Amino acid sequence: MKTCSKCKRPNPATTEFFSPVSRNRDGLCSWCRRCMAENCSRWYQNNREAISEIAKEAYRDDPTKFKKNAKRWRKANPGRKDELNRAWAASNPQKMRASRKRWIMGNLTKNAEAQRRRYLKRQYGITPEDYARLYREQGGVCAICKGVPKPGERFHVDHDHETGALRSLLCGKCNTALGMFLDSPELLREAAAYLERHRKAQEERIRKSNLIAFPRAQKPDLV
Repeated sequence: MKTCSKCKRPNPATTEFFSPVSRNRDGLCSWCRRCMAENCSRWYQNNREAISEIAKEAYRDDPTKFKKNAKRWRKANPGRKDELNRAWAASNPQKMRASRKRWIMGNLTKNAEAQRRRYLKRQYGITPEDYARLYREQGGVCAICKGVPKPGERFHVDHDHETGALRSLLCGKCNTALGMFLDSPELLREAAAYLERHRKAQEERIRKSNLIAFPRAQKPDLV
């Protein structure tokens, strides 16, 4: 057993309870890990501005080394960075909103791409790369009317509303039309038959009106 010189609590003399220190006779720190953690946390809270300035200076001196060390830390502590970011955002809501607004205004294109990626993944379970592949497979045209998108516009991702299965890419008008007809093939066939029926009736009325307006010329009597 080993007694911590700070809290005076006895603990097993192992590296689980005491940090290793080569200069001590037993190779262990005189303070237990709990006391060391509390002391480091207290020191950090009392010197946050100085630590921030040191970190900024280190980044300015060698950003590549700084990023490499940060990447190594994230790899050794998976999920810890997200946890710290959430805790900081919860305790600093105004700074978080200002920081987010500042980033968005400086990265409008990147932000729009990120939002689109999240939307496609959330709504349809695909990525922008999957969307681009579907677009190429369709030849860059709507799967129904074969029209091309207007400049600055994109096709809609059509899917089965009951099963969620992805179908194809459609222009806005075709996508809206399917929704208005409740994705029902029966209603669409009835609508097509309705249009054909009235088209034929209209053509027949036009033909009859032409016959009345322009009757056939009578053949002249032969003398």
